[in-house]
Amino acid sequence: MAAVWTGLNGLAGRVTDASLPIALAITAVINSVALLIAHTATISQLSGVLAATMGAAFVFVLWQRRWSLLGGAMGVVTVLLFGAGINGIFYADLPIPSALFLWLAPLTGWLRLYRSVQSWHPIAQIALQLIATTLFAAIGLGIAIRQLGLPTGGY
Repeated sequence: MAAVWTGLNGLAGRVTDASLPIALAITAVINSVALLIAHTATISQLSGVLAATMGAAFVFVLWQRRWSLLGGAMGVVTVLLFGAGINGIFYADLPIPSALFLWLAPLTGWLRLYRSVQSWHPIAQIALQLIATTLFAAIGLGIAIRQLGLPTGGY
């Protein structure tokens, strides 16, 4: 958890546009679906609250340009993301590899800071970040679906 928090905190200090909150919202939404598949609807709802919070942060960043999630916000987001995953692993059926991919998904934002990518158009950089985040999170969801199957009944 400390490594992911350090990575996200460093990323939040360098990326001050709206791409980080939307990447975190995407990760939280896919995490919520994975937790629902892992038979823990209550924790799935909490991850959904994290997604809604990051969606609100996204809108705030669109309004208040050059705002970052640096500082305490990244610690809170990391603890919530990890807490939901740990709860899904220990108290439900979430596979560990699925949780690992979901935890690492937001860190794909570091791809934007490579020299070769920095020469790209800013929209292409953001697209790369969001596609990579979605891909990592989708792999985590795919692992959960493969091991647990899709839900067949209510919760």
